[in-house]
Amino acid sequence: MKVFISWSGDLSHRIALSLREWLPVVLPFVEPWVSSEDIPKGARWSAKVASELAETHAGIICLVPDNLAEPWLNFEAGALSKSVETARIHPFLIGVEPGALPGPLAQFQATRFSKDDIRKLIQSLNSEAAAAALPDTKVDKAFDVCWPNLESRLTPLSVNAPMGLAKTEPDTRKAERDLTEEELKILCKVANSKDGLRKEEAGALVGLHPQRIQHIMESLQELRLLDPSYNYVYGTSWHLSKDGRAFLVKQGLL
Repeated sequence: MKVFISWSGDLSHRIALSLREWLPVVLPFVEPWVSSEDIPKGARWSAKVASELAETHAGIICLVPDNLAEPWLNFEAGALSKSVETARIHPFLIGVEPGALPGPLAQFQATRFSKDDIRKLIQSLNSEAAAAALPDTKVDKAFDVCWPNLESRLTPLSVNAPMGLAKTEPDTRKAERDLTEEELKILCKVANSKDGLRKEEAGALVGLHPQRIQHIMESLQELRLLDPSYNYVYGTSWHLSKDGRAFLVKQGLL
């Protein structure tokens, strides 16, 4: 049974690695997959992730206060819910309350870092394994034996994710500074595009290297003037946000 473990950021990554090592000890039929460890060197990253998403049986999304606003996690949760027929997605929370979950993540039953909640997660994964599932009594015994190991791994990490830091919305920084000529030019190009622009497309329009374009677009995204759209095959494209449209209208450019 394949379990896709999604993460973003150092703390979330360390949680994902702990779960990757621990889950098969409790449930031997589980095959955890974490991108940083399970993509072979030289393999095409986007294709491998897309393949794993298509073949997975369940997903665990590792969430901490610092990555709640990370669009990639919401994208993977949405991709998993489409790939997994019965939408067996399990947000795994450290330092976050379920009520703080944004977007697609809010619709799934979350697991807190507590013995009772994680036991329920294990029982749920076992029930999702169909013919490979183990007797409930055996699962409970294995969990009780293995729990101290996971607790010792995650407790130090939970110190770095204190409760109360979770945000339900991304940072609300606006375009409080003047845009550079390059930023303004790219913002206008995106505004004139029907389906948004990838960095390569924008680079061709303004004559800048794609990596420079990406840096500029990410800066405009931080100012909430652009919204990203993620695609495993074609890469990220950026679209004019509501704030971006209002900004251009105010400047008389739209």
